[in-house]
Amino acid sequence: FSHVSMAMTRHYTKNASKFQKIRKLKHNLAHTIDDERIDQKAQVYLKIYKKLANKERVAGGKGKEFAKSMMNTDRNLFKDKVDNDMLSLSYWKKQIRAQNRHIHAVAPGVYCTSTTCGLRTLVNLMECVDCKNDYIVDAVFAEAKRKEAEMHMLYDIENDELTPQTASESYIKVQAAERIMDDLGIDFEPVIFPDEVKNLLIPYGVIS
Repeated sequence: FSHVSMAMTRHYTKNASKFQKIRKLKHNLAHTIDDERIDQKAQVYLKIYKKLANKERVAGGKGKEFAKSMMNTDRNLFKDKVDNDMLSLSYWKKQIRAQNRHIHAVAPGVYCTSTTCGLRTLVNLMECVDCKNDYIVDAVFAEAKRKEAEMHMLYDIENDELTPQTASESYIKVQAAERIMDDLGIDFEPVIFPDEVKNLLIPYGVIS
């Protein structure tokens, strides 16, 4: 023992079984938390693949690529190479536990399968629209971002604060959100950009 005093040594020796129980409790808690994390990620994967199996629209580069593959092959894409059922929760739990698959939420309804994703804190919808690592299962977040961008744009116009940069940012955010909504087959009224915005964007090549 390398304790400062003999009193500390006696304390640890006397309570060894108690500390062992605490360590075991901490280990069990960590194991439980890890199991829950794996279960939640597996549920997300299963939800996505069930949507794809039901031929429901899934946006994002990865979702669109899988849907395209379904149309171009007669092979059952919901079985892996050794014929495991990819529409079962146990399959995805095994894949995630073995670190063969990864998934994390970028935003509500937006999921990334890359471990090197740089959008965990600052979400840029334009990067998610066609990202080869992304699944987008609903448009709630996209619609909220679209409305936010539109409101900022109108506020800047009303307060004479519109600049080429803010006009471009609003335009890009709206366009990205509307592409996601379109990919998911959602009906919407496109945002109409006022001339004040268009006149700032055209010289910079943002729109033609």
